Amino acid sequence: MCFPLVVLWPINASGAYGADPCDLVWDVQTERLWVADGRAGTLLEINPANRKIRQALQRPSPITKVSLLPESSIVVALEPEAGKLHFLASDASSSPALLRSIDLGSHVVDITFDTGGHQLFVLHRWRHQATIWKAGGADKLNFRLSKKIDLPFAPLTQVVDEKRGRWIIGAAFGGRLLAINAQSGEVLNSHNRPIHNIRDMALSPDGQHLSLTHQHLYPEGTTLRGDIQWGFLMENRVRSMAINASPDQWASVELLPPKATLEQPGNAAGDPEAILWTNREECLVTLAGVGELAVFQPQDTTMLRMGVGKRPVALAYDPVSRTAFVANRSSGSISTISMDPEIRVSGTIRLGPKTSKGLTQKGEALFHDAHLSFHGWFSCHSCHTDGHANGRLNDNEADGSFGAPKKVLPLGHVEKTGPWSWLGSRQQLSDEIHRSILTTMREVPSVEKEEALLAYMKTLKAPPPKQIPSSKMLLKSGKEIFEKTGCADCHVPPYYTDAATYHAGIEDEQGNRRFNPPSLLGVSHRVHLLHDGRADSLRDLFTEHQHMLSNPLPKEDLDSLIVFLESL
Repeated sequence: MCFPLVVLWPINASGAYGADPCDLVWDVQTERLWVADGRAGTLLEINPANRKIRQALQRPSPITKVSLLPESSIVVALEPEAGKLHFLASDASSSPALLRSIDLGSHVVDITFDTGGHQLFVLHRWRHQATIWKAGGADKLNFRLSKKIDLPFAPLTQVVDEKRGRWIIGAAFGGRLLAINAQSGEVLNSHNRPIHNIRDMALSPDGQHLSLTHQHLYPEGTTLRGDIQWGFLMENRVRSMAINASPDQWASVELLPPKATLEQPGNAAGDPEAILWTNREECLVTLAGVGELAVFQPQDTTMLRMGVGKRPVALAYDPVSRTAFVANRSSGSISTISMDPEIRVSGTIRLGPKTSKGLTQKGEALFHDAHLSFHGWFSCHSCHTDGHANGRLNDNEADGSFGAPKKVLPLGHVEKTGPWSWLGSRQQLSDEIHRSILTTMREVPSVEKEEALLAYMKTLKAPPPKQIPSSKMLLKSGKEIFEKTGCADCHVPPYYTDAATYHAGIEDEQGNRRFNPPSLLGVSHRVHLLHDGRADSLRDLFTEHQHMLSNPLPKEDLDSLIVFLESL
């Protein structure tokens, strides 16, 4: 039983009380838990011994990541909208002091350090880029940009394998992994699997395996309850990949299952998220979609699952007291997990009083709630990752039948991009939500849930473009080619779509030939193109598949057209 003494109620941007704990880290030296608030722009310091909470940092925009500078008690907080990384000094007896802030650039999604704190590794999701920063001289906080690496995908997760000098980066959408030389930035190898939502990665305690949480959407599985029930449509997994000395060997090794699986028919594990190994080789995995924590024990072939808060997304661990901490985003709380003498939920630290959520907040919680689907196998977020798309094919009833799986579409500006489905069969967004719950998720919709989801989905925006070309002439040329070749007839600005359906020169397995043109906003971030994903890239779309072209484009014109499309 816990009796929290809270000295601060975090206030979110709307002025309502509440918190959105999206990341956390444990400081062994000061015995403090640090929590990043993704809504209020605050960094919280918690003393678990007496449940006291104090505000360590307040920023205008959300704090999304918190870490410790290795071999110190300096706390590092990421404020991505401002492109800032903040360094704070704190001990148990004094208030946190801001030491320095550095500019990391735009669209930062994750940071990590080497074990000595001499190198900082940064992922920039929408820029499709990774950067390496090095500390200069005696000042460990004087990080300067050392390397920029362009990536073939939008990144999300990372692990530094110092034993082999490798930096492993996972894609935000789809199932690609990239191995990079951690010193030079040289790309060593790329590995691609038919999976998606690689949400977190960690090295095993012996350093011999890379463990990752992910999902697997099978295009041959239907959205009938039987396929959902037996995992033929969607699987939620934590798997391990053996790491060898050679990147070529590492890339060729199959994903190996652990001793126990996360789920079974009737008790699915929707949206596995954070993963953490303890000092006694237990493996902890948060199941964000079903509000649970899974624990694999090395001495056992079974797996424990226990309820925590809603949407658990991050983990921290105190090896001294053998206590784990779970950040529950939708509950605004931290669950404490006692690892000895038995593994159990030992308490809850609430970061604010319980308040009623607005319609949009309810919709956001539902969007990430796998209980909205049959037996908790997947959520809206499972396919529409972070409001975008997971890069996979799905066979549902949106086109009136089964047997013709199609690409999952992104939801950016979804309110403005109707009608919905590849065949344009849904004329109202509310109807699309109703039918998706009923025929894709196979649960019973309600007016309350539909209205909340609609309110949240109206807030979703398309991701920013991969690049804005420095040459205005090149951009102008690309736009002129876009219009001259007739692209703008179907993909009409400003949302680059249209309400009609068109014969695009291809057909699906059911003989359908007319398709509604998807919006091109954020097209540079998509994994494969066209309704069946047959085009691997924008260039492949026009060269290999000659999409809607009567004659091949000259290379110079094609280059300009791609620059324009990547600017949308």
